[in-house]
Amino acid sequence: MADSKLLIEPLVLDPSDFPPLPLEPGFTQLANDTLGNAATELDGFDSVFADAAAILDALDNALSELGGADGGTLDDTFEEILQFDPADAGGHVVEASAAIADAGTNVDKLGNQLAAASLPAPGGGGGGGSAPPSSDCSKRTNQYGLSKTGSFPGVNCDWQLTFQILRVQDGACTYSAAPGAGVGATTLPTIVSFTLQSGSTAVWKLGHHTARASDGTPYDVVDVGITPAAPGHYDAVGVLAMQRPGRTWHVCMSVDVIS
Repeated sequence: MADSKLLIEPLVLDPSDFPPLPLEPGFTQLANDTLGNAATELDGFDSVFADAAAILDALDNALSELGGADGGTLDDTFEEILQFDPADAGGHVVEASAAIADAGTNVDKLGNQLAAASLPAPGGGGGGGSAPPSSDCSKRTNQYGLSKTGSFPGVNCDWQLTFQILRVQDGACTYSAAPGAGVGATTLPTIVSFTLQSGSTAVWKLGHHTARASDGTPYDVVDVGITPAAPGHYDAVGVLAMQRPGRTWHVCMSVDVIS
């Protein structure tokens, strides 16, 4: 050492050891190159955060509207969710499912009963397009069930009749019924004709006649004659022309015959 009293020799730096100023790239440029647009308005964070805040505000406002006079907030909703017991919901679902099944069964039973109900018999004699029926199907015991309803492609069925199952050995019979009053009409219509458009003439015979109510008031009814000559399923379409009001119906009919 040049001076024994110095513990550390002074460091002599040569200015040529330092890079020339200004530094390239500069600090700002270096930071931009490294970080890019992170943590700036250009990285989209502010926009995403604003959208999220708007969604929460809209949800809170909607809950307040649903709350009515008592109000309701997002905090209230979360509190209700925490108090929700899933076991109660499960019980309600089971009860609802059972109720739906019972309702469906009752509706099916009602439909079967309505479908199996015989058409009303005429209230009395009178003139008309054909003679009154000699054998009334509606008075036979419906012990064999209801026939299957047939398909009628290309036909708009205004009145669909599915009759009870008939037996060959019971022979021919006739169903009679009055068509409903038209829209705005206060009386039953006058039947002009009831003819067979399609179906076996060996099975189906259509007609009409005038019956009388208990007070003597006349009204027209259709007659559907069925001859159960052989086992099978039989469909037919009849054309019913009426007045008061004037209209034409397609009557779709089905019957099953057993031996």
